[in-house]
Amino acid sequence: MRYLLGGRVRWAALAAVIVVFASIGAAFAAYPDSNVAHYTGCLTTSGGGGGGQINSVAISDTTPKNSCGPNQVLVHLSGGDITKVTAGTGLTGGGDNGAVSIGLDPAYSLPQSCSPGEFPDWGGQSWQCFAAGTGLSADTNGKTLGIGAAYQLPQSCSEGQIAKSGGQNTAWSCADETSYSGSDFALSNQSCGTGQFVKGINTAGVAQCVTDRTYGGADFALSNKSCTTGEFVTGISSSGLPVCSGLPALKFMTVESQDTCGPSESCGVSLDCPSGLDAVVGGYELSFTGTPGVPVAYINEPSPGGHSWNIAVAAATPGNGTITLEGRAICVRGGIISN
Repeated sequence: MRYLLGGRVRWAALAAVIVVFASIGAAFAAYPDSNVAHYTGCLTTSGGGGGGQINSVAISDTTPKNSCGPNQVLVHLSGGDITKVTAGTGLTGGGDNGAVSIGLDPAYSLPQSCSPGEFPDWGGQSWQCFAAGTGLSADTNGKTLGIGAAYQLPQSCSEGQIAKSGGQNTAWSCADETSYSGSDFALSNQSCGTGQFVKGINTAGVAQCVTDRTYGGADFALSNKSCTTGEFVTGISSSGLPVCSGLPALKFMTVESQDTCGPSESCGVSLDCPSGLDAVVGGYELSFTGTPGVPVAYINEPSPGGHSWNIAVAAATPGNGTITLEGRAICVRGGIISN
């Protein structure tokens, strides 16, 4: 009886363990992506024939259902396949539960959209695509960035040679330096003698010197020359001297005449100049007696020949007095008269 009882106890204990493992096995049957439960229990290591059993299992990260006794150790069980993933430098993501993932930090990831000939460069916060600027060339196959051939001077020139361009967008090459002579430019370290000046440069680059020319009256009118009082310049001679002439001998005189007319009459005078003189200007003055009509001048001009001046007035309204006309004309030899 004791044996059977003891056997029953052992079988009951084994059944309990199977139930626990069955429940735990259900947790292990699938690995969830999130909210993975953690279990803590006590593993019997030896004694009483119960070694290898896990008791006091609780859903906890640290604490079993009951404290572990002698011959038992604390064990942790879970339905996940990792305990913790930490993303290091240059990585993102990670975690300590369920399905976790890691990725490349954009700051450490080169752009994938660069066009042929472009290259990645750090833009301050992330990598960006940049094209080679003027004078630069990018070799995406050889992964190099260099100076374009059209902007790069040759490195193999011999001493005394110079770099020579082959034209726009073509490579430079080495060439012998051109030697220049007087046929190209005026030679240096030349001078003319005292009183001379350079007139030109010959085909050998030598300065052509000539004596400074002295200019005289045959070239320009001489300075510091004048006519005497009463004369004026009428020209410049071949010697550069002014040609002077006196004023023409002009003769002029004044001729006068008067006429008196009554009411409603007209008065007129003809002022004749002597032979050889022309009337150049004329005028008149009126005096009255009584109450004449208002006079109006209707003629005050030279004659067609220019040798006399005609003046005439008339009363515009009737009156009972007289009008006296005094006319004057200036006669000048060689005067100019406009009819």
